[in-house]
Amino acid sequence: ADPTWRPPFGLAAGQTFAGHYTCGSTAWLFLTIESVTPESVDAIFHFLYPGSTQSGVFEVHGTFVHGRVLKLVPGEWLRPPPERVMPIGLAGIVSRPVQQENPAGQETKPASQQEKSADLAGGAWWGGRSDAPADGTRPKWTLRIKGEVLHSGCLGFDLNLTSTPELGAGVDWDLYLDGR
Repeated sequence: ADPTWRPPFGLAAGQTFAGHYTCGSTAWLFLTIESVTPESVDAIFHFLYPGSTQSGVFEVHGTFVHGRVLKLVPGEWLRPPPERVMPIGLAGIVSRPVQQENPAGQETKPASQQEKSADLAGGAWWGGRSDAPADGTRPKWTLRIKGEVLHSGCLGFDLNLTSTPELGAGVDWDLYLDGR
């Protein structure tokens, strides 16, 4: 069975999603998945308002409330919050994996020569699905979470899985978020 078709829908610990949300103005958002089960998701929410000093990082805890709808509620700040900034929650749909275009000149090996893994960071394995290509190749996939910010006056958010699953691992976020 293809694990991207049931909770946690391809989400895995160590993945980092990058994107933006709008709350007054547009902010950059990095969401790093810390742990995930079919029932829950724990992640770190990093944000930065470009052109200002407002940035922060806090925990979020999530559940799948209906099908692919993931609701993330704010937890503890991981460093002192900026003035007049409140942590926000998110509610969005975890997309079905979307096929990326194969970059020109990049060789795609038959599935029989590749590790048969359901890890989306390395590309979803076809797993015998009827829509598998006839030549046995395995395309690159991406995962997206898109929805609404759970705070009055705020709008939507859009996140895409980064091509480097451990983008956030070992990063000195204080250095980046403080702009030093």
